[in-house]
Amino acid sequence: MTRLRNLLQLSFQPPTTGEGSVAYWQACIMARMLQAGAMLGLFACIPSILLSAHKGMWSVVLVDVLSYAWVLAAALAPGWSHATRVRGVLTVLYLIALVLMVHPPSACAGLLWICILPVLAALFLDLRAGFIAWLAALGTLAACAWAMATGHIGLPGPALFRDPEPLLGWLVTACSALFLGALVALSCGVLLRGLEQTHQALAREEERFTRVFQLSPEPIAISRRADGLILDVNAAWTQTFGWSRAESLGRPLRAMGLLPGDGDDRARMEAELAATGGLLPRTLELNRRDGTRMPALTSARLLDLAGEACLLIIAQDLTTAQEAERERRRLEAELLHAQKLESIGSLAGGVAHDMNNILVGILGLTSMLQQQYTLDPALAKALASIRRAGDRGRKLVRSLTDFARKGLDDAQPVDLNELVAAELDLLRSTTLHKIDLVEDLAPDLPRVLGEPAALTNAIMNLCVNAVDAMPAGGVLCLQTRATPAGEVEVIVTDTGLGMAPEVLARAMEPFFTTKPPGKGTGLGLPGVYGTLKAHGGSVQLTSEVARGTRVLLRFPRYAPEEATPLHLAAPAPAGPAQALFILVVDDDPVIQETLPSLLGFLGHRCRLAVGGQEALDLLAGGLTVDLVILDHNMPGLSGADTLVRLRETLPKLPVLLSTGFLEPGVEELTHRFPGVALLYKPYSLAGIRRKLEGMQLRGGTRPEGAQVIS
Repeated sequence: MTRLRNLLQLSFQPPTTGEGSVAYWQACIMARMLQAGAMLGLFACIPSILLSAHKGMWSVVLVDVLSYAWVLAAALAPGWSHATRVRGVLTVLYLIALVLMVHPPSACAGLLWICILPVLAALFLDLRAGFIAWLAALGTLAACAWAMATGHIGLPGPALFRDPEPLLGWLVTACSALFLGALVALSCGVLLRGLEQTHQALAREEERFTRVFQLSPEPIAISRRADGLILDVNAAWTQTFGWSRAESLGRPLRAMGLLPGDGDDRARMEAELAATGGLLPRTLELNRRDGTRMPALTSARLLDLAGEACLLIIAQDLTTAQEAERERRRLEAELLHAQKLESIGSLAGGVAHDMNNILVGILGLTSMLQQQYTLDPALAKALASIRRAGDRGRKLVRSLTDFARKGLDDAQPVDLNELVAAELDLLRSTTLHKIDLVEDLAPDLPRVLGEPAALTNAIMNLCVNAVDAMPAGGVLCLQTRATPAGEVEVIVTDTGLGMAPEVLARAMEPFFTTKPPGKGTGLGLPGVYGTLKAHGGSVQLTSEVARGTRVLLRFPRYAPEEATPLHLAAPAPAGPAQALFILVVDDDPVIQETLPSLLGFLGHRCRLAVGGQEALDLLAGGLTVDLVILDHNMPGLSGADTLVRLRETLPKLPVLLSTGFLEPGVEELTHRFPGVALLYKPYSLAGIRRKLEGMQLRGGTRPEGAQVIS
């Protein structure tokens, strides 16, 4: 009942307009009725006019003529509104009914015409208009009944009703006609409102589908299953493939090159469609309008549209996704490569630490023996050979530490233009004229914070590699520039042999080399990589076979307010060396055997401790020394931990922190604690002498009963 009441309330509202709506069809039917009346009205009006004229019913003649004239005008005037046409028709019918009812012979026909007015009003307008028309019919019939009862108009004859009381029969007929008219009008109004609601619901569903269809970010097309003709496409489809909607509609998919035309692919797709009613997502290469190929994740589903089998096709553009995937893989490869180099660097650092300890024994004792046996030429020559071999090993270890280094030793503001210019001067004096040197240095280049010696060595390695890559001559260009991002770049470019992709991928790996045996160690580019990493920079290497190689070194710009030189200024020598009592803390047997001999040769005495805890126990037990030589890399209590605990009890005791390469946090210890300096391995006899003289130590301290190793 509630739904029926709501429907009745809606029935009193005018229907909405639009193609396919109830109002649309009401207007169409009314237009067709007027056109039919204009063409067929003569066949009805002429006999009626002649008969009425013969009977002397001139009012009927006048109404017939006016009615046909109005119908003809309404049919030929398309600009008239639907409401105007309906109201005109209802008025004409009302006049015809009124004229017929005032003539007794046609009174019954008048009842028919006037009682159909509510039905037509409800059918072509709305139920409210039908109700008004019904009230008008009721009033008219009541007026006619009063006129008949008072004798103003004639009564219908008894033969018409076969009743001795013609007025009573006419009233019964009028009431029945009114009741039927009201019933039919109500039914028409409710039915039309129900149809209108159905139409609106369908329109909303269609609008919702159209909005989703058109606003979908994925390209969607609907094609006919029988012939593959495109029925509709959304905006994303036109943007992706380049064909406009007008160009796409009515064209077959395969003619547009969007789906395979023949072959096994098409057969498999047709079989899958027939078996499953759709296509599972798959990657296809589809054609755009400009002829380019586009990777697309394509899927399809069969659906029924108005009883016709159609195909809903979705083609997701994978271009951006594939580019993102390639970029992800590239970054992942770079990360794995960096992790690999980091692991190799850690291994190289460990190897360098052990090799430095060995080289301390070789170089230290060799330098001491060279000073002791200067009068024996044969022995001096043998010692010189050992010294040269040790120096070669030291250079090799230095290359390893350059690759594995994690910090700077002697950082200071550096002008890269000066380093590059000096390298070019050296190249001009050493390379053959077949190498053309090009200098492109940016003026007012910002400085960088770094180690001049390490940076010079890195640039020299790149230039040597470039010269070796141009045996028949070529062009070597050294360029500097500042970037808008505040970075400083050095670019080394050559026109040499270049590197194949598989060689380029391993160029930064330690010990990887393409040079003949004895010509290269495979530590040049890895050393450059380690140097740039220690400076907070990066290396970008590009190369093509037969087109040359380009190496870009990128450094962070130096800002004076955010950094100060990280090295301790070397104090002036204190004059002649004095005998010192030194505590040597090192776990390596080679150092334990070598360093006391070197210190003894220089006139100093020492006490050994094989670990940090033993050294702390000796000092806590009353051992007094002038200096501690402390190894940084020891098992258990490390050199840094030992130094921290040592400073808690002896804050002014001088300490030489011995290390093979600058590890993270080592440089910070020299700033954190006064009286701490670094002693780099491998060191020679002369190196130890210079470092001890620079410490400004006062000798002569020796506790009673202390064990002295000389």
